[in-house]
Amino acid sequence: MLKVVWLGGAQMSAWGCLLYSFPMLAEALLAEYGWSRFDVYAAGSVAMAVAAVSAYPVGRWIDLGYGRAVMCLGGLLGACVLGGLSFVDAVWQLYALYMLMGVALAASLYEPLFACVTYCFGVEQARYMIPRLTLWAGFASLVFMPYTQLLIDTFGWRLAMPAMGLTYLLIAPGIYFWLLRQPDTQLPVRKEASRQPDGVLRLPVFWFLVVAFVGYGLIQAGLNFHLFAILLEKQLDTSTAIWLVAMLGPVQVTGRLWLMWLLRSHAATSAAVMLTLFQPLVLLAMYLSSAVVPLWVIIIVFYGVLGGSLIIVKGIVIIDYFPDQPYGRVNALLTAPYNLAQAVAPLVGAALWLVGRSYDSYLWLLLGVSVLIPLSFYLARRRFERDHLKSEQAA
Repeated sequence: MLKVVWLGGAQMSAWGCLLYSFPMLAEALLAEYGWSRFDVYAAGSVAMAVAAVSAYPVGRWIDLGYGRAVMCLGGLLGACVLGGLSFVDAVWQLYALYMLMGVALAASLYEPLFACVTYCFGVEQARYMIPRLTLWAGFASLVFMPYTQLLIDTFGWRLAMPAMGLTYLLIAPGIYFWLLRQPDTQLPVRKEASRQPDGVLRLPVFWFLVVAFVGYGLIQAGLNFHLFAILLEKQLDTSTAIWLVAMLGPVQVTGRLWLMWLLRSHAATSAAVMLTLFQPLVLLAMYLSSAVVPLWVIIIVFYGVLGGSLIIVKGIVIIDYFPDQPYGRVNALLTAPYNLAQAVAPLVGAALWLVGRSYDSYLWLLLGVSVLIPLSFYLARRRFERDHLKSEQAA
């Protein structure tokens, strides 16, 4: 249990410092330099695109036993990038730093940690630890978004970003170095590490999951980067918008607890179908709502419960559906298109805002994407059951 607490705390700092600081930084840059919203938010897309490209080598190194080095170096790089942001005075410098941030994200967030946990502690421990790790990290927005804004308001963004980097440096790398040690004995999950994971690319189940998680990535990244601006567009004041976004963490924890309960009696994809059926309604409510704070509290609660749960599904479904494949590399193959979707989402949101000077068309686009997610999870589950039955009959 203590491992979960410490690793969860490290993840909380990773999400809070490396990712959730970006919307506040973006608004500060827009206010100071007058750059276009598209140009600034493109930096987030650059980071996610680089993270997608970096996912496979990171997964491979973890499968080969270098997980601790990967995550420690990712932490050091992320802290350095945050420090370097204080010197930005041109868009190209922002892009260059966020290219490096993409490498740090690929080596710091849930995906590499899930692979490290599976490698270091084995499949059964991973199945127990993965949902619980996301509970602790779910408080990242509640803790770090107000913290980031407080630093910016007090010291200005040029000093706030190095302070965020120092915060992250003092928390995460040491925890990873301490806990992510080589296992004392040869664990079952490592016996397959020499297998090539390319076989999953020929499985329809894999591609149904890709569609589902690409849709999830589009919605999550789109709203992670733009929800703060959407709330301001709906005429909510800045402090209210910050706390509404910060609510997402605790609400996501509630959703993850609910999913853990569902997983006791349902497969991961079946539970995902039940949850994501409600996502189109949440996005429709976002589109229709105005500056009514109680209504937005309800919307944020439902959005957080739904969105926060699927990251657990993503971690567990690889264990359930591809047990004979190296976790790190299969996870990377699934993560790469997910990260590319996350790279595209902020750009699409910014581009549609520039066209209409409103987020309305973007919310309609995300609503359409949300319809595909439960359908894809359902088809993945049905195809897996069919293929599993055929293999049993053949045996």
